[in-house]
Amino acid sequence: MRVSSPSPNVSGIDPSASSESTPGPIDIATLIASKGYNPTTFDIRPPNARYFVIKSYTEDDVHKSLKYEIWSSTDPGNKRLDKAIRESAGRGPIYLFFSVNASGHFCGMAEMLTPVDYTRSSTVWAQDKWKGVFKVRWIFVRDIPNAMLRGIRLENTQERKPVTNSRDTQELLPDAGSEMLRIFLTHAARTSLLQDFAYYEVRASYSFPWTADVVLCAVAVDAKGSCVNRW
Repeated sequence: MRVSSPSPNVSGIDPSASSESTPGPIDIATLIASKGYNPTTFDIRPPNARYFVIKSYTEDDVHKSLKYEIWSSTDPGNKRLDKAIRESAGRGPIYLFFSVNASGHFCGMAEMLTPVDYTRSSTVWAQDKWKGVFKVRWIFVRDIPNAMLRGIRLENTQERKPVTNSRDTQELLPDAGSEMLRIFLTHAARTSLLQDFAYYEVRASYSFPWTADVVLCAVAVDAKGSCVNRW
């Protein structure tokens, strides 16, 4: 169950700390409007679209993706997504459906905007092992319970398991992807990751006491194998 504006000491933060480093209240409606999340109309059968399931280890990583509009998968996952966007060559969108492991729901959908840049990495993730990064644009940010999605099957696999049993970067057939889009468009969700946005912002301000441009530390490797700041 999501929490709404939890008190700082829930995460072990000293309530007497300076308010200058603590993000202020976040107006969810304003955030949705400013980013264009959860449109009321959307093409659920875009020509030449491809669809993939993204399984995240932590909700914190999905929050970082929302904030910085980037993502990175495992090495095999990055290669699969990179291959897909290069094959599409702008003829159709690459849509990513996000779910946090063991959460019991899908939490959003984003479009992959760029190929994977293997010369860059980011330090914002919960685990410092993801190599490469690509840009995304979040479109839907709302919780869809697994119970609403189990009827969608992975017809392109031998087991034909429900989409809720997908592994990371599992590709969906067009009909399955279109049905996922339809549900994200029409479901009147009562909860979303945005309800926890302030909580993650507060936690991040104490976990990473440096500025955002340093937190989003994209690097390139020079000829000597040393990391060079690119952003």
